[in-house]
Amino acid sequence: MAIGIVNARWTTRVMVAVAAVYLMATISEVVDTTTLVGIVPVDMRDRYLHPLFAVVAAACAVIDRVRRHVAAPSVR
Repeated sequence: MAIGIVNARWTTRVMVAVAAVYLMATISEVVDTTTLVGIVPVDMRDRYLHPLFAVVAAACAVIDRVRRHVAAPSVR
């Protein structure tokens, strides 16, 4: 995420990647409720935080795309 903050051209890509990782973590937790990808133990907080992080990262990506679209000069 630091790359997305430092380089504005990469913000949307980084946020989409973060959202994808946390979405995969959320799906993994649904399949196996005790471990993440069979390795990392999962507790109740993770079941709330991983979907929240996925949604927030996706929302940041959408907001960045809209902000860029509005800020871009229209060509007529």
